[in-house]
Amino acid sequence: MFEPVPLLRYADVGFQPDKLQHCLLRIQLSDEELLIAVFDLVLHRFPLVEKYTVRAGYSGLQTHQAAARILRSHPLVRQDFKSREMIWVSPKYTLVPEALFETNSAKDLLALVHPLNDSEIVQDDVLNIQGIRVVYVIPDTWKPLLQELGADSIEHHYLYHLLQKVTSENSKADGVFCHVQDFRMDIIVLKDQRLVLSNSFKFQTPDDFIYFILLAYDRYHFNRDQVILHLCGEIDAGSALYASAFKYIRELHFLNRPKEPVVAPPADGTTKLQDHFYLNLLHPANENY
Repeated sequence: MFEPVPLLRYADVGFQPDKLQHCLLRIQLSDEELLIAVFDLVLHRFPLVEKYTVRAGYSGLQTHQAAARILRSHPLVRQDFKSREMIWVSPKYTLVPEALFETNSAKDLLALVHPLNDSEIVQDDVLNIQGIRVVYVIPDTWKPLLQELGADSIEHHYLYHLLQKVTSENSKADGVFCHVQDFRMDIIVLKDQRLVLSNSFKFQTPDDFIYFILLAYDRYHFNRDQVILHLCGEIDAGSALYASAFKYIRELHFLNRPKEPVVAPPADGTTKLQDHFYLNLLHPANENY
């Protein structure tokens, strides 16, 4: 029988996978990885966080096939949770002012910035900031994965939590925010206490990485010696990505998760999870931004 083996695992010693009625199951899927997190609503902590690779070609499978195989085999998926949430890391998205949004025109709005096909599923999330919606695509091959979780699962685009986290805590000053995951970066810009940019890019090298950041600074006429670059996601101070940013920008800060909820300690062979990793995944349930 196939038993999924995580690349990274953080777990409390006393975690009981058969007593989860007071817990939230949160799953995040991208083209590269599958993240599974359990949030304990009573203890207000994450007793389990796991990361799996689902990159196309892994074990000869496509992304959706690899993810489905892991979820079908994972013992947690069959347990009874208080609630479940699916977070889709879809690169096809756009932000739409609430005043211009109509449900029956969502696909037409998204088609203005991304090529779409008839089989793709268009959904939207309402952000609690500036009357904005995130309109995004779920690839049709991903949608059956909801059957692994149950039809009552909550669904969100990954920017839903990330944008509200950034804007709720950093609305007093101009700033550039860069979230890194796999070889993808999200650049978010706040200016004059408003969200003015949210865009995503694929990159391969540190030069690609800093190029997109400097474009944001130049576009909004930000002084590189004064306007802070906030970093979060899968990037650390010893990386080539950090070094490339440090060459051009004076103020680099990591945007950290709050100290609560606590994340479980690393399992054997796993390094400690840094405080700025997975902001869009490891946040409290029903958080009031």
